[in-house]
Amino acid sequence: MNNTDKNINLQVRQSGDDERELYSEIIMYDIGYDELLRKYPSREGLLRTIVDVITDIMVDKDDRILLGKEEKSLQAVRGMYSKLRIEHIEYVLSNYRQFEGRIKNVRGYLLSALYYAPFSVG
Repeated sequence: MNNTDKNINLQVRQSGDDERELYSEIIMYDIGYDELLRKYPSREGLLRTIVDVITDIMVDKDDRILLGKEEKSLQAVRGMYSKLRIEHIEYVLSNYRQFEGRIKNVRGYLLSALYYAPFSVG
């Protein structure tokens, strides 16, 4: 599906779908969700959680969010999340695997890891 097809499809569906579902579809397209799922089928649950975390940020109505111990503007976090692509998600998956047994707050870990991924991956 090219960008024109994507835009037309999203415009047609926008009238009947809620904001969250629309954001989720856009995010899945942007990060290459289908390709990630083909490459990492055993990580389907984590990939879905990643999409949910990004979607939560995009639809959140607050002005600020806590990432680790640092408060950030939600707009700044959205800006970083909008840059996420397949290579960033693969980077997050790789790091997650290294620390999996030690991560106590998966959502908190993903919030920070996704924010910093564009800085870490050229």
